[in-house]
Amino acid sequence: MVNLYFEGKILSIAKGCEVEVSLQEDGFKGSWFRAILEQNPTRVKGEKLRVCYKTLLHEDGVNPCKETIERCFIRPVPPECMNEGVVFKEGSVVDAYFNNGWWTGVIVVERSDGSFFVYFDEPPDIMRFIRSQLRPHADWIGYKWVKSKNKVLFSLYVLSRVTEIFIENNYKVYFDATKEDAVFNYTEIRMSMEWLGGVSWIHARKREFGNNAATPIRSAQESPSNTLVLEFNEDDTVNDDATEITSSRESHSNTS
Repeated sequence: MVNLYFEGKILSIAKGCEVEVSLQEDGFKGSWFRAILEQNPTRVKGEKLRVCYKTLLHEDGVNPCKETIERCFIRPVPPECMNEGVVFKEGSVVDAYFNNGWWTGVIVVERSDGSFFVYFDEPPDIMRFIRSQLRPHADWIGYKWVKSKNKVLFSLYVLSRVTEIFIENNYKVYFDATKEDAVFNYTEIRMSMEWLGGVSWIHARKREFGNNAATPIRSAQESPSNTLVLEFNEDDTVNDDATEITSSRESHSNTS
C-alpha cells in the first residue's frame, strides 16, 4: 500500500482500490476514467500497473476492459471535499462528467437557470451541463492535488444568430444546434465573417456546422451511448502475467 496525503487525510493506493486513469488515445485526451487497480504498486517492478476499467468495455461490448498503464497516468480518486463550497463561474477550469468519464474543459457561459456551457479543446466542442455534473479540475502533482487557476476568456465564438435586442447593449442569441437562446453583452459577440482565399474578409452566410466550422452546443444528456467501448487488438488480451500485457498505446506503436 502507498499512503498519500491531502489536507491531512490519508489517500491510499493499493491493490483493489479505485483509481482514475488518463487515456492518451485520440478522442480520449483530457479525460479520466474510473478503474480498479489490480496490482500492488509496491510489489510490481517497472513503470506499469494493471487496471480494470469500471465503464470502458472490451470491443465485445460485454467484458470490462483491462490493460497495463504507465504509473504516471494513474492517480487517486479526487476527494469529495475538493468540491465543497466551490462556486463555478465563467473561466473556471472544470471536469465535466460525460460518457461515464471526466473530461477537462472551461466554463464559457453561466446561464440564469444554473447550468453552464463548457468548452473542450480536443476535440473542439461546447456542451451544456448542470452543477452536479461538474467538479473543479485539479492535477495530481508531486503526490499533491493542485487546483487549476481560472482562465481569462477571449476569442471564443460560436456560430449563432441574434433574435432580440435589449437595453444596455444586450442581445438575445439563438443557437440552432440546441434550440436554445442566451443573453450576451455586445462585447461578447461579433459578426460572423470568413477569410476568403487568403485575401479578404467576407460576411458569412448561415451554414450548417462542419468539421472545420464552429462547434454546435450540445447537452450532456445527448450522449450517444451510456458506456464507451475501448477497442483493443487481440494482442492486448489480459492474462495473469503482468509483464506480457500490452496497452493500447503499445499496440498502436507496434503497428506504425
